[in-house]
Amino acid sequence: MNGVLLATRIMKGHEIVKKCAEVKLSYTK
Repeated sequence: MNGVLLATRIMKGHEIVKKCAEVKLSYTK
């Protein structure tokens, strides 16, 4: 497994999780 590819995948997944969290927070308000 390519380390750079893995890191990029983790970063993309983290950004998606962050966006989902922001959307959930805005819906809760």
